[in-house]
Amino acid sequence: MKGLSLIVVCLLVLAVLALFLIGTGRYPVSFADLLTWVTTVQCRDENLPIILVNIRLPRLVGAIAAGGALAMSGAAYQGMFRNPMVSPDILGVSSGAGFGAALAILLSLPDGVQSRVPYISADSSNCSWYSV
Repeated sequence: MKGLSLIVVCLLVLAVLALFLIGTGRYPVSFADLLTWVTTVQCRDENLPIILVNIRLPRLVGAIAAGGALAMSGAAYQGMFRNPMVSPDILGVSSGAGFGAALAILLSLPDGVQSRVPYISADSSNCSWYSV
């Protein structure tokens, strides 16, 4: 029961922070305007739906998804090694990604390829570790 209440509290804090942060930025949105738009899908400013739906909500969802993925991968590492202080350096993931990034820069690969090489190098270092 204690774990469930902690999850509920964390989700509530996330929701409150998300509502607060979706209203902040270069184009300020008041909480009243945000609440009116969420409940009635009508607002005084015609730019508000464009800013919220096309810019701020995708960034917010992406940030929450990236944070959740990092948390799950960290928990997987901790569970696999049964060590709460484990880091990606143990398996060589950081070294493999760094080597791939340096290799992509040195070979002057195109941007589309250059952004994928560190991930491929990190994955290959994981595969080599598992094969041993």
